[in-house]
Amino acid sequence: MRKVAIITGGSSGMGFEAAKIIGDDYLIVIASRSEEKLKKASNELKNLNIDVIYKTLDISNKESIYHFINEIKDIGDIKVLIHSAGMSPHMGDYKTIIDANAIGSVILNQEILKLMNNGVIINVSSMSSYLTPSFILPKRKYKYAFCDIEKLRKSLYKRTKLFPLKVRSGVAYGISKNFLSWYSIASSIKAGEKNVRVISVSPGCFDTAMGKMESDEGNKYITTSALKRVGDPKEIAYLFKSLVDVNNSYLTGIDIKCDGGVYAYNKNKKLIKEIGE
Repeated sequence: MRKVAIITGGSSGMGFEAAKIIGDDYLIVIASRSEEKLKKASNELKNLNIDVIYKTLDISNKESIYHFINEIKDIGDIKVLIHSAGMSPHMGDYKTIIDANAIGSVILNQEILKLMNNGVIINVSSMSSYLTPSFILPKRKYKYAFCDIEKLRKSLYKRTKLFPLKVRSGVAYGISKNFLSWYSIASSIKAGEKNVRVISVSPGCFDTAMGKMESDEGNKYITTSALKRVGDPKEIAYLFKSLVDVNNSYLTGIDIKCDGGVYAYNKNKKLIKEIGE
Protein backbone atom coordinates (compact mmCIF):
# COMPACT_ATOMS: atom_id res chain seq x y z
CA MET A 1 0.00 0.00 0.00
CA ARG A 2 1.38 3.41 -1.00
CA LYS A 3 2.50 5.75 1.78
CA VAL A 4 0.46 8.95 1.80
CA ALA A 5 1.33 12.49 2.94
CA ILE A 6 -1.55 14.95 3.32
CA ILE A 7 -0.65 18.62 3.10
CA THR A 8 -3.33 21.18 3.84
CA GLY A 9 -2.62 24.61 2.43
CA GLY A 10 -0.67 22.65 -0.16
CA SER A 11 -1.49 24.78 -3.18
CA SER A 12 0.95 27.55 -2.26
CA GLY A 13 3.56 28.81 0.18
CA MET A 14 4.99 26.51 2.81
CA GLY A 15 2.66 23.64 1.99
CA PHE A 16 3.52 23.68 -1.70
CA GLU A 17 7.26 23.79 -1.00
CA ALA A 18 6.86 20.88 1.41
CA ALA A 19 5.07 18.88 -1.27
CA LYS A 20 7.97 19.43 -3.65
CA ILE A 21 10.63 18.08 -1.33
CA ILE A 22 8.85 15.11 0.24
CA GLY A 23 7.08 14.01 -2.92
CA ASP A 24 9.71 11.40 -3.80
CA ASP A 25 8.66 9.27 -0.84
CA TYR A 26 4.88 9.64 -0.72
CA LEU A 27 1.69 9.93 -2.65
CA ILE A 28 0.95 13.60 -1.97
CA VAL A 29 -2.55 14.87 -1.27
CA ILE A 30 -2.71 18.65 -1.39
CA ALA A 31 -5.79 20.40 -0.05
CA SER A 32 -7.02 23.99 0.11
CA ARG A 33 -10.13 26.05 -0.56
CA SER A 34 -9.39 27.09 -4.14
CA GLU A 35 -9.78 24.39 -6.78
CA GLU A 36 -8.15 26.67 -9.35
CA LYS A 37 -5.00 27.03 -7.25
CA LEU A 38 -5.01 23.31 -6.50
CA LYS A 39 -5.12 22.44 -10.19
CA LYS A 40 -2.21 24.75 -10.95
CA ALA A 41 -0.14 23.43 -8.05
CA SER A 42 -0.97 19.84 -8.97
CA ASN A 43 0.22 20.35 -12.55
CA GLU A 44 3.48 21.91 -11.34
CA LEU A 45 4.11 19.00 -9.00
CA LYS A 46 3.34 16.45 -11.72
CA ASN A 47 5.90 18.20 -13.95
CA LEU A 48 8.41 17.39 -11.19
CA ASN A 49 7.39 13.71 -11.43
CA ILE A 50 5.58 13.85 -8.09
CA ASP A 51 2.59 11.57 -7.61
CA VAL A 52 -0.10 13.98 -6.46
CA ILE A 53 -3.84 14.37 -6.18
CA TYR A 54 -5.80 17.33 -4.89
CA LYS A 55 -8.95 17.78 -2.82
CA THR A 56 -10.80 20.94 -1.85
CA LEU A 57 -10.99 21.68 1.87
CA ASP A 58 -12.28 24.61 3.88
CA ILE A 59 -10.71 24.13 7.29
CA SER A 60 -13.17 26.61 8.84
CA ASN A 61 -16.14 24.43 7.87
CA LYS A 62 -16.60 21.14 9.75
CA GLU A 63 -18.79 19.64 7.01
CA SER A 64 -16.03 20.32 4.49
CA ILE A 65 -13.55 18.57 6.79
CA TYR A 66 -15.75 15.48 7.16
CA HIS A 67 -16.28 15.38 3.38
CA PHE A 68 -12.52 15.59 2.87
CA ILE A 69 -11.89 12.77 5.35
CA ASN A 70 -14.45 10.59 3.58
CA GLU A 71 -12.70 11.19 0.25
CA ILE A 72 -9.20 10.29 1.44
CA LYS A 73 -9.84 7.63 4.09
CA ASP A 74 -9.14 4.70 1.72
CA ILE A 75 -6.45 6.35 -0.38
CA GLY A 76 -3.52 4.50 1.13
CA ASP A 77 -1.39 4.22 4.25
CA ILE A 78 -1.53 7.74 5.70
CA LYS A 79 1.83 8.45 7.32
CA VAL A 80 2.05 12.24 7.33
CA LEU A 81 -0.22 15.19 7.92
CA ILE A 82 1.33 18.61 7.44
CA HIS A 83 -1.47 20.95 8.43
CA SER A 84 -0.43 24.37 7.16
CA ALA A 85 -3.89 25.66 6.19
CA GLY A 86 -5.16 28.49 8.33
CA MET A 87 -6.41 32.05 8.35
CA SER A 88 -4.53 35.24 9.17
CA PRO A 89 -6.16 38.37 10.68
CA HIS A 90 -6.78 39.86 7.22
CA MET A 91 -8.59 36.78 5.91
CA GLY A 92 -11.77 36.78 7.97
CA ASP A 93 -13.67 37.87 11.06
CA TYR A 94 -12.79 36.57 14.50
CA LYS A 95 -15.29 33.71 14.39
CA THR A 96 -14.01 32.39 11.06
CA ILE A 97 -10.40 32.62 12.26
CA ILE A 98 -11.19 30.65 15.42
CA ASP A 99 -13.24 28.13 13.45
CA ALA A 100 -10.33 27.54 11.07
CA ASN A 101 -7.21 27.74 13.22
CA ALA A 102 -8.58 26.15 16.39
CA ILE A 103 -11.84 24.23 15.92
CA GLY A 104 -11.16 22.99 12.40
CA SER A 105 -7.63 21.99 13.32
CA VAL A 106 -8.90 19.85 16.21
CA ILE A 107 -11.48 18.10 14.04
CA LEU A 108 -8.95 17.46 11.28
CA ASN A 109 -6.31 16.17 13.71
CA GLN A 110 -8.74 13.85 15.44
CA GLU A 111 -10.18 12.42 12.23
CA ILE A 112 -6.80 11.91 10.57
CA LEU A 113 -5.42 10.27 13.72
CA LYS A 114 -8.17 7.65 13.46
CA LEU A 115 -6.73 6.68 10.06
CA MET A 116 -3.06 6.65 11.08
CA ASN A 117 -0.62 4.22 12.64
CA ASN A 118 3.09 4.92 13.00
CA GLY A 119 3.15 8.39 11.46
CA VAL A 120 3.55 12.08 12.19
CA ILE A 121 1.26 15.11 12.40
CA ILE A 122 2.76 18.58 12.03
CA ASN A 123 0.50 21.52 12.88
CA VAL A 124 1.65 24.92 11.66
CA SER A 125 1.12 27.49 14.41
CA SER A 126 2.74 30.96 14.51
CA MET A 127 5.22 33.06 16.45
CA SER A 128 2.09 34.98 17.51
CA SER A 129 1.48 32.03 19.79
CA TYR A 130 4.39 33.30 21.90
CA LEU A 131 3.98 37.04 21.44
CA THR A 132 0.32 37.28 22.44
CA PRO A 133 0.13 38.61 26.04
CA SER A 134 -0.77 35.87 28.49
CA PHE A 135 -3.72 37.78 29.99
CA ILE A 136 -5.49 37.46 26.62
CA LEU A 137 -5.21 33.68 26.47
CA PRO A 138 -8.07 31.58 27.94
CA LYS A 139 -5.79 28.62 28.59
CA ARG A 140 -8.04 27.04 31.20
CA LYS A 141 -10.65 26.54 28.47
CA TYR A 142 -8.33 24.73 26.06
CA LYS A 143 -9.05 21.36 27.72
CA TYR A 144 -12.52 21.36 26.13
CA ALA A 145 -10.84 20.30 22.89
CA PHE A 146 -10.86 16.76 24.26
CA CYS A 147 -14.42 16.60 25.56
CA ASP A 148 -16.67 19.36 24.19
CA ILE A 149 -15.59 21.06 20.97
CA GLU A 150 -18.61 23.39 20.93
CA LYS A 151 -17.84 24.56 24.45
CA LEU A 152 -14.30 25.31 23.30
CA ARG A 153 -15.63 27.31 20.34
CA LYS A 154 -17.95 29.38 22.53
CA SER A 155 -15.20 29.97 25.10
CA LEU A 156 -12.78 31.28 22.48
CA TYR A 157 -15.49 33.47 20.94
CA LYS A 158 -16.38 34.85 24.37
CA ARG A 159 -12.79 35.78 25.21
CA THR A 160 -12.26 37.48 21.85
CA LYS A 161 -15.45 39.53 22.21
CA LEU A 162 -14.00 41.21 25.30
CA PHE A 163 -11.83 43.29 22.95
CA PRO A 164 -12.79 46.14 20.60
CA LEU A 165 -14.19 45.08 17.24
CA LYS A 166 -11.27 46.52 15.27
CA VAL A 167 -8.72 44.25 16.97
CA ARG A 168 -10.79 41.09 17.32
CA SER A 169 -9.39 39.36 14.24
CA GLY A 170 -5.85 39.87 15.53
CA VAL A 171 -6.79 38.70 19.02
CA ALA A 172 -8.54 35.64 17.56
CA TYR A 173 -5.44 34.82 15.55
CA GLY A 174 -3.15 35.01 18.57
CA ILE A 175 -5.50 32.93 20.73
CA SER A 176 -6.14 30.31 18.05
CA LYS A 177 -2.47 29.80 17.27
CA ASN A 178 -1.52 29.63 20.95
CA PHE A 179 -4.23 27.03 21.35
CA LEU A 180 -2.95 25.04 18.36
CA SER A 181 0.56 24.83 19.85
CA TRP A 182 -0.94 23.75 23.18
CA TYR A 183 -3.21 21.20 21.53
CA SER A 184 -0.36 19.66 19.52
CA ILE A 185 1.62 19.05 22.69
CA ALA A 186 -1.38 17.81 24.70
CA SER A 187 -2.67 15.48 21.96
CA SER A 188 0.73 13.87 21.48
CA ILE A 189 0.18 11.71 24.58
CA LYS A 190 -2.85 9.84 23.23
CA ALA A 191 -1.42 9.79 19.70
CA GLY A 192 1.67 8.05 21.04
CA GLU A 193 -0.46 4.97 21.72
CA LYS A 194 -0.68 4.56 17.94
CA ASN A 195 2.99 5.44 17.51
CA VAL A 196 1.95 8.73 15.91
CA ARG A 197 4.08 11.77 16.68
CA VAL A 198 2.48 15.22 16.98
CA ILE A 199 4.57 18.37 16.61
CA SER A 200 3.73 22.02 16.08
CA VAL A 201 5.93 24.48 14.22
CA SER A 202 5.67 28.22 14.85
CA PRO A 203 6.85 30.21 11.82
CA GLY A 204 7.83 33.84 11.85
CA CYS A 205 7.60 36.15 8.83
CA PHE A 206 7.83 34.25 5.56
CA ASP A 207 7.66 35.31 1.93
CA THR A 208 4.23 33.83 1.22
CA ALA A 209 0.90 35.23 0.06
CA MET A 210 -0.36 35.17 3.63
CA GLY A 211 2.86 36.77 4.84
CA LYS A 212 2.41 39.62 2.40
CA MET A 213 -1.11 40.25 3.73
CA GLU A 214 0.35 40.71 7.20
CA SER A 215 3.49 42.57 6.07
CA ASP A 216 2.65 45.80 7.90
CA GLU A 217 2.68 43.96 11.20
CA GLY A 218 5.39 41.51 10.20
CA ASN A 219 7.87 44.18 9.13
CA LYS A 220 8.00 45.46 12.71
CA TYR A 221 9.28 42.07 13.83
CA ILE A 222 11.84 41.75 11.06
CA THR A 223 13.78 44.71 12.45
CA THR A 224 13.63 43.22 15.94
CA SER A 225 14.89 39.73 15.17
CA ALA A 226 18.20 37.92 15.04
CA LEU A 227 18.40 37.47 11.24
CA LYS A 228 16.51 40.65 10.25
CA ARG A 229 14.93 39.20 7.13
CA VAL A 230 11.88 37.27 6.04
CA GLY A 231 12.10 33.53 5.62
CA ASP A 232 12.00 31.64 2.33
CA PRO A 233 9.19 29.02 2.30
CA LYS A 234 11.79 26.47 1.19
CA GLU A 235 13.57 26.92 4.54
CA ILE A 236 10.60 25.82 6.60
CA ALA A 237 9.77 23.09 4.09
CA TYR A 238 13.15 21.53 4.84
CA LEU A 239 12.28 21.63 8.52
CA PHE A 240 9.07 19.73 7.76
CA LYS A 241 11.05 17.19 5.75
CA SER A 242 13.40 16.64 8.67
CA LEU A 243 10.53 16.25 11.13
CA VAL A 244 8.75 13.58 9.10
CA ASP A 245 11.97 11.63 8.58
CA VAL A 246 12.01 8.31 10.43
CA ASN A 247 15.40 9.27 11.86
CA ASN A 248 13.51 11.86 13.93
CA SER A 249 11.15 9.22 15.28
CA TYR A 250 11.78 10.10 18.96
CA LEU A 251 10.64 13.70 18.54
CA THR A 252 7.09 14.48 19.62
CA GLY A 253 5.03 16.68 21.91
CA ILE A 254 6.94 19.92 21.27
CA ASP A 255 6.61 23.23 19.47
CA ILE A 256 9.50 24.35 17.28
CA LYS A 257 9.99 28.05 16.60
CA CYS A 258 11.22 28.85 13.09
CA ASP A 259 11.09 32.62 13.20
CA GLY A 260 14.54 33.98 12.37
CA GLY A 261 15.08 34.81 16.03
CA VAL A 262 12.02 37.04 16.54
CA TYR A 263 11.09 35.38 19.82
CA ALA A 264 14.69 35.29 21.04
CA TYR A 265 15.14 39.00 20.36
CA ASN A 266 11.81 40.21 21.75
CA LYS A 267 11.95 38.10 24.90
CA ASN A 268 15.54 39.06 25.70
CA LYS A 269 15.60 42.81 25.06
CA LYS A 270 17.06 43.56 28.47
CA LEU A 271 19.89 41.09 27.99
CA ILE A 272 20.56 42.35 24.46
CA LYS A 273 20.83 45.88 25.79
CA GLU A 274 23.24 44.76 28.51
CA ILE A 275 25.59 42.92 26.16
CA GLY A 276 25.35 45.56 23.44
CA GLU A 277 23.49 45.19 20.17
